[in-house]
Amino acid sequence: DVKEYEDGRYEIDGIDYLVLTDREADEKVAEYVEDTLWAFSPNFLSSVTGVDESVFEAIQDNDKCEGNNEAIKSILDATNTSIEEVAEEAIRWDGRGHFLNPYDGREIEVYVDGEYYYCYRQ
Repeated sequence: DVKEYEDGRYEIDGIDYLVLTDREADEKVAEYVEDTLWAFSPNFLSSVTGVDESVFEAIQDNDKCEGNNEAIKSILDATNTSIEEVAEEAIRWDGRGHFLNPYDGREIEVYVDGEYYYCYRQ
């Protein structure tokens, strides 16, 4: 039993999934990363920007959490590091399922009508 909703969302046998092409999945991760830069470790942010880890530790050493996002974005801009580059590295470290599947972090690959799709349980 399959029900289709908007924005790549499906209900399959009563379970919600996000179903995306490879490109769409990368774009969704980039959106997620852009909104949650504040949650990434200083070590990770340092590795993708080349900025000393202590700078990110200082930014994150307050109670702003989400409020730190703009400060980190400004560092990305200053170092010519794109969100896509950060997302690509995040995917390399943790996989897309980590960001798109809050249930168990898995990515399920299926091949249908000559195209690969990637499914993420919601």
